[in-house]
Amino acid sequence: YVSKSTANGYVVGNDSNDGLSISTPKLTIAGAQTVASTGDTVYINDGTYAESLTLTKGITYNPVTDYGTTITRASASAGSPAVATSSSAGVTFTFGKLILDAQSVNANAALESAGGANGVHSIVLNGTKLIAGNTYAFRDRIVTGSSTLTGCIFESNSNTVGQVINCVLTRITGALTIKDSTFTLNFSSATSNNKGLWFVGASAVG
Repeated sequence: YVSKSTANGYVVGNDSNDGLSISTPKLTIAGAQTVASTGDTVYINDGTYAESLTLTKGITYNPVTDYGTTITRASASAGSPAVATSSSAGVTFTFGKLILDAQSVNANAALESAGGANGVHSIVLNGTKLIAGNTYAFRDRIVTGSSTLTGCIFESNSNTVGQVINCVLTRITGALTIKDSTFTLNFSSATSNNKGLWFVGASAVG
């Protein structure tokens, strides 16, 4: 359990807690990841968590209340995504009805999967809301594994150059599947790079 407020019967957490109950929650999602194991579920209380996370274990991340939890970047400077997944172990990262917000800054994403050796994993989004900054809402660079996006909300706000979903086609096995999802494109200017979906790579079979 993770909490930075007293909402929903929780107490404010501390990363020295064990994180095993709503009365002893961790304060940060990064703190919860250190004690959780692949296959576990982490429940995140209402609030905004500015952490620039790199997730390495196949954990399910769920909010306590739908869309009550926002995960964003630790600072407003350009560069890192709000959440990055990185694993060579073939695990699955699962996200529920959270908000992942890239903020309106260049060169970042709300959610970005690692490529190369650490791109051996899968991502499942169930009703997740992803808000792009000036680049991507979701940047998919998985090499071996799948991305399944169901019932999601993708927003791109005030982009000058960007794509809501950018799929770098280095995938050897697996697929990108998008079902029952909503795209809202609010680009501030029209350029050839502004897309809802952009697939980049030498070969694409759809």
